[in-house]
Amino acid sequence: MTTLADVRAACRLTVAATAIADATLDGWIGDALRFYSVQFPRRARVDLDCTAGTQEYPLPDDVGDIYRVLEVGLIQAGAAHPLQLVTPLSPRMIGGGRYCAVVTAAIEDTTNAFAILVAEPVATGDVLQVTVLCSWPIPTVGSADDVVLAPAGHLEALIAFVEFRVHWALETDEAFAVSTVSVVLSQLGENARRAWNRYKEVTDQLQWLMPAPSGRVVWGKIGL
Repeated sequence: MTTLADVRAACRLTVAATAIADATLDGWIGDALRFYSVQFPRRARVDLDCTAGTQEYPLPDDVGDIYRVLEVGLIQAGAAHPLQLVTPLSPRMIGGGRYCAVVTAAIEDTTNAFAILVAEPVATGDVLQVTVLCSWPIPTVGSADDVVLAPAGHLEALIAFVEFRVHWALETDEAFAVSTVSVVLSQLGENARRAWNRYKEVTDQLQWLMPAPSGRVVWGKIGL
């Protein structure tokens, strides 16, 4: 397992960020994971315990920011049954059967506003198994043992992002110094742009190396 302390040490070794406080570096690693999550979301499974008479099941907040629901299965009496994802207003949601829909709460909600609405009546003891694409966990600033769950082969992307933040911070600090000459700011800005381009090169390469999906998710007749 790769810990936050491991990533922090790798950043210091690669970026030569020895004068930067641990808390600052940890914050930038967290930012790197947020950017990384958008391009390489985490695939996770959420199990929702069913209750007789209840058709709507909110997804928990602790799974992270949910970007997409990939598939839903219903476990009844030990047997797994896939549920077809359709739109909430589909006529198939009215007639029952093995269908489900993703619904959202009010727009002003700031937490995960997703819930699974099932068409088929469920019983207490049934389980909904929901596979989602979501964000990666952000380690606590100052922790040494919090695990960074991103694949070890992708840590270069996190380090490249931190390198960009280091150069950006240096440029910002110098911009506030009255005695700083324009050539210094220009060089710092160029270094920041190079670091950002490096980050993009790394993530583009990782994207190219990602395995192609075996199929596509379909919500009723609307292909995603």
